[in-house]
Amino acid sequence: MRARWSLLLSNRAFGLTWTGRTVSWFGNAIAPIALAFAVLDLGGSAATLGLVVGARSITHAVLVLIGGALADRAARNRILVGSAFVAAASQGATAVLVAGESAPVPALMLLGVINGAAAALSGPASAVLIKQLVADDQLRDANAVTQLGMQTALLVGTSAGGLLVATVSPAAGLAIDAATFLVAGLCYLGLPRIIAARAERRSLVADLRDGFSFVVRSPWLRSCTMINFVTMAGFAGGLQVLAPLVADQTFGRAGYGLIGTAQLIGGLTGTAAAVLIKDRVRLPIAISWEAGLAAPLLVLGAGAAGLITGPLLLITAAISMFGAGVLMSLASTFTGLAVQRGVPDDRLGRVSSYLTVAAVGGIPAGELAVGPLAVGLGLAGAYPVLAAVVLGCVVIAVVQAGAGAVSPPRSR
Repeated sequence: MRARWSLLLSNRAFGLTWTGRTVSWFGNAIAPIALAFAVLDLGGSAATLGLVVGARSITHAVLVLIGGALADRAARNRILVGSAFVAAASQGATAVLVAGESAPVPALMLLGVINGAAAALSGPASAVLIKQLVADDQLRDANAVTQLGMQTALLVGTSAGGLLVATVSPAAGLAIDAATFLVAGLCYLGLPRIIAARAERRSLVADLRDGFSFVVRSPWLRSCTMINFVTMAGFAGGLQVLAPLVADQTFGRAGYGLIGTAQLIGGLTGTAAAVLIKDRVRLPIAISWEAGLAAPLLVLGAGAAGLITGPLLLITAAISMFGAGVLMSLASTFTGLAVQRGVPDDRLGRVSSYLTVAAVGGIPAGELAVGPLAVGLGLAGAYPVLAAVVLGCVVIAVVQAGAGAVSPPRSR
């Protein structure tokens, strides 16, 4: 273990990439909180806030496929440098407008579009860069360390964002976010020029078609794409939309915060555990761990039905959320490893972007679907249906993943 970590941490390029990503994720955790309260402080309504936040999210979702194609065509380090500095400029401009209390909604939306475009371009490039920076037998550890940094940054950044908004100002939070992107860009400047080898040059549209075709004709990639969509839909619908309703009826809003924290801690624990598991996990096994999401869905459904009540419901929900966080984090680490090893380097950016689109698309799908489901079946009836959908899709994905799936080589 010590030898493995020494080799990984002595890799300067990996260290710069890890630092840049972790610092920027810290800023990304602060920014939504700061922006939300900035809009409200300026007299904006919930609808106004939705427009400002949605401008970034929609731009990111629309352009992430372009980012994947560019990651397979251009130097990935240059994409990271450019997108980081653009994000720093856009967030810095937002901070200036908010501090001056003269931030028109169209200006904030435009800056959100710019920031979303930068994220769409950098995401695929940073996701696939690790494969080219470390040896194959270090990929598992590199992925786990990267995930651990991201999750820690999100956890600390969320707390710091609330504290900054309460004690200083929303503008200060946005300024810190801009500074984190600046630091990330400086880190990426130290990376070597890295570009995927390509046999031929095609149009951007042809590249996107080729990437989509590669996913569609690979059963194991179809399973990864499907499970990304389904788990994010189940998580968003069951745990972000319906769970607050259950909380108001049972253990209260403070309890809802507690189970959310339990899930985050579970995610950190799962990522840390990934480095202790030998590199022999097959893709179907990794996907099967996504079934852990069904546990909190069933527990919350039992609470809504009155089958579990009082402190026992809160304790059971927290434990199930912790377990789901552990299993889903482990699944994410090892499915990501299979994709890195099983997809040719010149297609990795595009394939990663399609997986991202599936996950991003699952969020609104789940949020929109659970409303009618809860109206028709009630909370107590909606949760078992969600759990059954998740479990059924996991079974299908596991079967598909066994067809042509890549089995990661053994640890050294």
